[in-house]
Amino acid sequence: MTVLAVVIALAVVVSSVLLIRGVRRLRGRAGGAPAQVHDVLEGAFLAGGPGRVVDAVIAGMQADGRLTIGGPGIVALGPGDARGDVELAVVQEHAAAPSGALHTLRRAVMRGAAVQRVGDTLAARGLLVQPAAAKPYARWGLIQGVASFVAVPFSVVTVGVLSMDSEPGGGFPPALVSLPPLMIVSTVVGLVCASRARRRLTAAGQAALKDFVLRDLSSTDPARVVATRGPRALPDEELRRHLGTAARARPEDHLLPAAVVVGTAATWCAGSAPGASCGASTDRSSHGGHHSHGGGVRRLGRRLRPWRRLGQRGRLQLLRVELWRFRFELRWGRRRGVRGRRLLSEGS
Repeated sequence: MTVLAVVIALAVVVSSVLLIRGVRRLRGRAGGAPAQVHDVLEGAFLAGGPGRVVDAVIAGMQADGRLTIGGPGIVALGPGDARGDVELAVVQEHAAAPSGALHTLRRAVMRGAAVQRVGDTLAARGLLVQPAAAKPYARWGLIQGVASFVAVPFSVVTVGVLSMDSEPGGGFPPALVSLPPLMIVSTVVGLVCASRARRRLTAAGQAALKDFVLRDLSSTDPARVVATRGPRALPDEELRRHLGTAARARPEDHLLPAAVVVGTAATWCAGSAPGASCGASTDRSSHGGHHSHGGGVRRLGRRLRPWRRLGQRGRLQLLRVELWRFRFELRWGRRRGVRGRRLLSEGS
């Protein structure tokens, strides 16, 4: 029994030491020249992941009139070109989505190649931990913590039984006495290391995010406000409500474009089902042609493809969304037409 206790104690100590070293090496140490956040999208990714990036882009596009959200969360694109890969992804996914629902568009873009590349770039600079690299340590810590927790009462009972059976005045093996406290320590080490391994920010990433947040506290740019403090900090109550509802919406993969549902997994979307890097599919046109909304009737049949898979309640909801979108596009198109005619008359 003494030999077995010594073997168990050594195994627990070695496992704990290796786990602690692995997690510390994974997350890195602060020191040296602090890394810098290059733009708002990188700051948003560090602060809130892929979803925060999409929220910041949507807030920025709405602020300058290139995107509008109306009705029950229906997105319509206005005039203006996309600035950057993520905005281009918003335009492309909006054109390919079965409906203009904000939550569907948000999920497709956050799983898209443009947003995923932001995370890959930050990981390459040592600001984020790759999920694939952190997963073994998180699993290791969880297994050690749970196993040690389960072993605590057994070790206490074993020590109690052996102490009762031992002769009075006889020596008691110290290895057996140390098992219960050692298991308690092993439980704490395992669970703490598992929790730390799940955190995506490295020490350098935390320093870079802090510097980004403190760099311009007085900024009122909606994209930066969302990137640093989240959608709840937006002064626009309607936009804040739309973004919050979209973030809480349940994923509906049958309403996503095929390029999002089929392909390789999205690395930085936690909990996402297997999906593509979700970039633009080959049948999508360039972003310049996605600003014309007069073809809403022609695209209605394509958007209603999931109709047969939905129940009665789902069909009513989808029809309601499409009607709202169609009305919104008609209204937006009329405004753009009036504005264009006015500009032509002024030019002549």
